Order: sequence, then structure tokens, then C-alpha cells
Amino acid sequence: DEGETVEEAALRELKEETGLQGKVLFTGGKQYMSPGLTNECVKTVFLEVDASNQSPQDPEDASFITIDYLPIDGLLQSLEALEAEGYGVWSGLYSIAQTLKLQS
Repeated sequence: DEGETVEEAALRELKEETGLQGKVLFTGGKQYMSPGLTNECVKTVFLEVDASNQSPQDPEDASFITIDYLPIDGLLQSLEALEAEGYGVWSGLYSIAQTLKLQS
């Protein structure tokens, strides 16, 4: 929304779409989706989320947003399994999972 920081928007969207609250850990830099073709970019906001303290989702969002908790260990394999089932996986999450795999 106008006047919001990226972090404020992330916290608001998290609450609206999932009913969860979070604490900002840090924000990544600009990530360009198609450099040279468009100037579209995103920033990833990393949050700590307390899954035990969940409010009801916004009814508009609850009809198409499901919440799945995936383990950090084996995250890449979990995402690959979801993709095989037909789910779309955000490229940023794939990048995080691939980085974790490289570090192990």
C-alpha cells in the first residue's frame, strides 16, 4: 500500500493472507526478474513466524491459500515433490532451498 515500507507490507500481507504474525529478520536486495527485458524487481523479506499463534485467515484469501509447514532440512526435496504434484513454487523459495542444499 502507498506509504508502506517493504517490511510493513510483508507483515501486513502475512497477517491478511495466513492469519500469522511475524518479526522481520532482514530484507534482501532488489532481485530483477528479467534483467534487460524489464525493470520489474522484488525484494525478499525474511521473517520469523510463530506458527502457534495463528488468527483466522481473511475469508477472501482462505479460499485459495493453503498453509503448509515444510522442514528446512530436505526443503529442496519437499519443493520438488510439491512441484511434481502440480503446485507452483516461487523461484525465490527454490533459490533458498538450493543454497541450503549447497551448504550441506
